[in-house]
Parts: sequence; C-alpha cells; structure tokens
Amino acid sequence: NLTQQSETLREQDEQSRSDLETTTRKLQEARDTTRRLSDELEKAQSENTHVRNQLTTAQNSLSTTEHKLQTLQTDFFSVQANEQALQAHNEGLTQDNSYLRKQVDELVPKLSASSRECVSLRNQLSEQTELVMDLRREAEDYETRMLRIRDNFGAFEIAEADIVTEMREISEMLASSVGVDPMTNANAVQHAAQRQRG
Repeated sequence: NLTQQSETLREQDEQSRSDLETTTRKLQEARDTTRRLSDELEKAQSENTHVRNQLTTAQNSLSTTEHKLQTLQTDFFSVQANEQALQAHNEGLTQDNSYLRKQVDELVPKLSASSRECVSLRNQLSEQTELVMDLRREAEDYETRMLRIRDNFGAFEIAEADIVTEMREISEMLASSVGVDPMTNANAVQHAAQRQRG
C-alpha cells in the first residue's frame, strides 16, 4: 500500500510539475502576449495621436478652405454682378454708339455744307474786306479833299469878307459923294455878294 501510495504521489507530483510547467509556460505566453499587446496598444495610441493631429490639421485646413470658398463665392457673386453691370453698361454704350453714329452720319453732310458755306463766307469776307479797304482809302481821299475844300472855303470866306469890307468902304465913299444912305448901299452890296457866292 505504501508503495502504491508512493507511486500515486509520485504521479501526482509529476502531474503537478507538468501542470506547473504548463501554467508557467502559459503565464509566460500570457506575459509575452500582454507585452506585445501593450506595445501594439502604445503604437496604436501613438498612431491615434498622429491621426488626431492629422485630423485636427485637416479640420483646420477644411475650415480655411471653407473660408476661402466662401470668399471665392462672395468674389464670384461680386464679379458676376459686376459682369452683369458691365454688360448692361456695354449695351447702353452700344446703343449710345449707334445713336451717335447715326447723328454723325446725319451731321456729315451738314458739316460739308457748312464747310462750303464757310469757304464761301470767307471768300465774301475777303472781298468785303478788300471793299472796305478800298472804301476806307476812298474815304481818306474824300476826307483829304474835304479838308482842302474846307481850307479853300475858309480862304474864300476870308477873301469874301475882305471884298465886302472893301465894297462897303467904296460904297461909303460913293454915298458920301452922291448923298446915298451908306447902310442901305452896304446891305445891297452884301446881298449881291451872298447871291454870287450861292
């Protein structure tokens, strides 16, 4: 019985040792697995942090891009409005250009006629200028003649006055010699002189 018990205990001891080795091996495998999982977890956390950083950067870039997109949309709408305004302005200018071209086409014959009329008037003005110059020279000649005539007339009046004085003196002398009124005779002489001058 002792031998059998000893054998049983030996078998149990071997089984226990085998179980202990198995447990120790499993424990080591579990530790290795835990270490590997810990490394993978740390690596995953690092990658997660990197991904979060990339996500934050991407979100910032997306926000910047959205802001730029809004700005571009605003600029686009502004450019579109300006383009419409410019198009309307261009249409207005086109209409104005057509109207002005029509007016120019209508004014060209009038301008040609006005140019011809200006040339004709310029020629007439030149002729009138020459005529005025001729008339001015003629007027100067007339004025010179009038001055001469006035001078001659003044000299004639002086001579006439001298003649009247002499005739009055002669009349007085004759009147005193024949008894005629000197004033009556003098008036008759002056009247005769005026009639002769007229």
